[in-house]
Amino acid sequence: MKRIGNEWSVIFTDFRNSFLTKRVLVLFVLHFFVTHIFLAPVRRFAVNVHHPVSAYGFLFLFYNMYYLLLFMFVCIYYFSNTPFLNYHQIYRIIRTGKLRWGIHQIVNIILSSVVLMGSVFVSACIVLFPQLTWENDWGKVLYTLSLTNMAEEYNIMVDFTYEMISRYTPLQLLGLTLGIGVLLISFLGNMMFAVSLFFSRTAALSIASLETAFIIVEANMLMFTKLIYFAPFTWMRLSRIWDLIGQSRPTPSIGDAALYLAAGNLICIVLILWKVKDINYSKHIKKE
Repeated sequence: MKRIGNEWSVIFTDFRNSFLTKRVLVLFVLHFFVTHIFLAPVRRFAVNVHHPVSAYGFLFLFYNMYYLLLFMFVCIYYFSNTPFLNYHQIYRIIRTGKLRWGIHQIVNIILSSVVLMGSVFVSACIVLFPQLTWENDWGKVLYTLSLTNMAEEYNIMVDFTYEMISRYTPLQLLGLTLGIGVLLISFLGNMMFAVSLFFSRTAALSIASLETAFIIVEANMLMFTKLIYFAPFTWMRLSRIWDLIGQSRPTPSIGDAALYLAAGNLICIVLILWKVKDINYSKHIKKE
């Protein structure tokens, strides 16, 4: 138990050192302002109709491809220092060994994925406060926005899809969205880690940016209907998946998407642990 406690202590130290930095603080401030742009009209509508907004309304932010695009670039920037090597980490590798160090970084990526998803919820709550309700119900505001044209009148860019509201309770959709989101961001981080080990940090950033661009490409290239299978970042748009299923068009189901992302994470982790034993310090070192 003491050894496990020591391992977690090292992991949380690495996580704290990577998270509590000026670059990450600036990143989250910018992310907050983007969230404010999308949700401020919703708060204004809630004030005008004198009804609170469900705190689970933030889940629909991911269905807007422009918000999702910006959010994924936030995640890419967060992981842009892969393979997480600096002089401090080299000292850590010497003490713990390359394999243990690699496992620590993988766990760090998973923890960061949870925090990045949580940051959207926190930002949304701050923007919507005090017009918030925490009940397991979508509430009158979201039902109204999903069934009427009030979203257009208030210039609300968030698509509160009625099919998702009618199909799932807030807690059910929360579980699905967080599950897919953590798997997706973890896959992004692990993929960038693996690519940077085998090739370079530039290659990792290029591939991640290309996959992010597919969010818009897939939505507009109707001739290539199976492109969605090669654009995993679009799978965060659960309403898009149900829309394509309703049109009998090719798309992974939500369950398939989770399975593919879990398999992708596993493949990346295996590649990382295989390659990390031969890591070249001089190739990957990054000054603090």
